[in-house]
Amino acid sequence: MEILRIAFEGDKVQITLRMSEPFNTRDKPHLARGLFRMLPRLKKHRCYNEGNLSFQREAASTEIAHLLEHLVLELQAVTLCGRGIRGVTYWNWREEPTGQFHIDIDAPHPGVALGAVWLAQRIIRAIDERHPETIDIETELRTLRAIAKLPVDAIPALPVEDFPRWEATWAQQVAELVARSKEQALVTSH
Repeated sequence: MEILRIAFEGDKVQITLRMSEPFNTRDKPHLARGLFRMLPRLKKHRCYNEGNLSFQREAASTEIAHLLEHLVLELQAVTLCGRGIRGVTYWNWREEPTGQFHIDIDAPHPGVALGAVWLAQRIIRAIDERHPETIDIETELRTLRAIAKLPVDAIPALPVEDFPRWEATWAQQVAELVARSKEQALVTSH
């Protein structure tokens, strides 16, 4: 999975990604199983699909990009105390390269949305490579919750056009912002 672009349009985050084959979980069943083990609440997600299947059933044979959508939804919902967040995954391989997907997701806090996208792709990669233990989900969720405490504009909602370069600085940027906000909280509380 290669994230090509992350952009914000109003209160939504738009993700464009390219998948190499296979595109479907039917060819990688360990992905959905691993996600449900790591984040059991995913099993309860509502999913609007042609077969009117639960997300748990849909996940057995769906696009891997669709898993990413639900994972970003879940990470934001858990971080932002269960807020109703919606998303959609779509593609048009007649006009775009085969394997290119688009995901639009509500983004009430742009910093949390960016953190959720970053974490979601790392989780999928770790599960796909059969090393889910490399993700400490509780530590990662604490980081997302710390981001959620930052002002909404603390992390600019600028487009990410070069994901690998952005990814290399994201963790450091977040650590500095969170540390700065903790220092400011100590100063104002005394």
